Amino acid sequence: MPIYTTLKSTAHSDYDADYSWWDRTTGVLRLNQAFTADAPLSHPTADPGYTLYAVFNAAVDNTYVRASADTRIGVGIYAKQSGLPSGDWDWLYGVHTVSADVSGTVGTPTVRYYLVHTQTSRGFSIISDMTTESAAPSDTDFTGGASVFLSWARPLQFGVTGYDVYRWDQLDTFTDTDVNTGTDKITLTGHTLANDDKITLIAGAGALPSPLVENLTYYVVNAGVNDIQLSLTEGGAAIDLTTTGAAVTHSVAGNGVKLRTIETGLSSMRDNNSTIATDIVFPSFDYVGLRAFTATARNVISALAVNGVSSGWDTLPFAIKIPANFNKGSMNDTQINQQWMRIKLFGADATTNRLDYRVTDVVSGVGGSLYYTSPGGGFTADLVGLTCTVSSKFGTFDALVSGYTDPTEILLGIGGEWNGSDNYTGGITMTFTGGAPSGAIHIDLAHLSYGPNAVFAFHPDDLSQDRGTPPVAPNGSTQGGTTVVTGNGDGTIFGNQCVDVHEMVTVTDGAGAIFQIEAGEVEAEHYLFNHDKRITQTAAIAYSSAMIYRMETENGFYADTSDTHKYLTAPDDMHGTPLRAMSEGDAVLTSVDGESVMTTVSRIYPIGQGVVAQFELPQDRRFLCGRWNDGVCRKWGGIASHNKREDPDIIIVS
Repeated sequence: MPIYTTLKSTAHSDYDADYSWWDRTTGVLRLNQAFTADAPLSHPTADPGYTLYAVFNAAVDNTYVRASADTRIGVGIYAKQSGLPSGDWDWLYGVHTVSADVSGTVGTPTVRYYLVHTQTSRGFSIISDMTTESAAPSDTDFTGGASVFLSWARPLQFGVTGYDVYRWDQLDTFTDTDVNTGTDKITLTGHTLANDDKITLIAGAGALPSPLVENLTYYVVNAGVNDIQLSLTEGGAAIDLTTTGAAVTHSVAGNGVKLRTIETGLSSMRDNNSTIATDIVFPSFDYVGLRAFTATARNVISALAVNGVSSGWDTLPFAIKIPANFNKGSMNDTQINQQWMRIKLFGADATTNRLDYRVTDVVSGVGGSLYYTSPGGGFTADLVGLTCTVSSKFGTFDALVSGYTDPTEILLGIGGEWNGSDNYTGGITMTFTGGAPSGAIHIDLAHLSYGPNAVFAFHPDDLSQDRGTPPVAPNGSTQGGTTVVTGNGDGTIFGNQCVDVHEMVTVTDGAGAIFQIEAGEVEAEHYLFNHDKRITQTAAIAYSSAMIYRMETENGFYADTSDTHKYLTAPDDMHGTPLRAMSEGDAVLTSVDGESVMTTVSRIYPIGQGVVAQFELPQDRRFLCGRWNDGVCRKWGGIASHNKREDPDIIIVS
């Protein structure tokens, strides 16, 4: 198969800056949110049931670019296909059915519907197609020992975190003749529904009355003896029915229950009428059915290498699972049934298609000045007109950027100055919503293969006379073969994950005693304590000078660290998020009296230059640091941290 197809065409050099595009100057792909980059495959390479491996190098444009923890890069195989539930163009699609096998004696066959909701660590969730079991056991049959064995396909090669399994009962049916578009009523003769009951609709072999859809919870309103109206909210306005739908039989499903949540890796269960939740609302989801698509895990992009600063770019591998029941004959693109590798940036917090921008070395003038300076030259003309969040130890406020002088000075609008005693001449951080440069995510050496360890090489088109040899990405990857990024992310001492030497660190003496000491007092062979009640031994400590930032949490902790220090944002967070990529309101994990507690960040602000310590932790690299705001150091407390180095590093995402 041809695995080195390039997009570097001279016709691709004049895209609008809001799009994703190939940069002819550096030879890299530059991504913006909401716009994809698509590489056509020479022929329909993806076959049902196989896994394709996409690999490329990536970095952010500069040190000021701020990607949130939930910013992700997604990769998949895209094509024009017939019979899709969402239109003609989509990721390669396969029906996602739940196999239901009834066992035991069924005296009263009952129509029940089953659905599996797949949770992933990739920024999206998937639901199966609704599966109908027409001869399921009744409640009485379940009591007598009958059951239904359920099984389903695993939607992703990597990244599935669990499954929620749901069931509904068929309560009634209706056809187009039962729908009155004048009164917005559906006739259900002798129904047993009451106002505020939750139902979902199962379409027959045709369209539901418009605008009704499947896979959504509706609420019964204005229930009559033989008819009902539907609303999107409990007790809300009735939905205006504009069509009667197809002349087929549709089903009304209710009594929704959650049977089980599975987090063990199993993709099967037995329904014996045991439930963990009743009267459920239909789960929210991103995709129906199987898709040839995956994405990075949380915190990968927020900690991405920095172009021109990091010693190498990060390597991002993706395992794209092609649905086993993908119908290759459904592809109907007139251009040789073409498939495309599509790359997209999604999940960023910014309301624009660009990432946020953060400058941390800001100084304001004395006396309530609206002018702010960045000695490092972090400002750009593109920031004018954007909303800016200004933070320091005095507090936080929002203002519009009204003027730009040069990279070292900008002007905020009225209300953008520190008032009264809040005049401040240093230690300010400014975050600009959507202020990152266009194409702030750089990608190079993208290649696709059936093998997980394929190496990049030139496609002949890269060397054609009208294109020329692509340039080498600055301080990134070479265009000629293997990547330059090395290292194993082993948390060694050279990664600048630093804690103020006066900050408290939770340690144990190995004999059961748990206590806190200052980071500067930690010695090699000390055992650090983490949020999971585990210990990790310190191998070495290094010291350096850095700007210190304080992070405060809603549940009363604070910690003083460098802005490169990584905090954990969830119990299963294996990477951590550097402080420079975090904002007020972000989630963070703490430990209170030995129990993991999720909370949110209440404030982040600089407090001045200081000495920091970094621990080399060769085993479990998580540890607790920080203290309570009242000054009391509790032996079982702290903010969950991670010493995994940022630079250089290979980030494994799939």
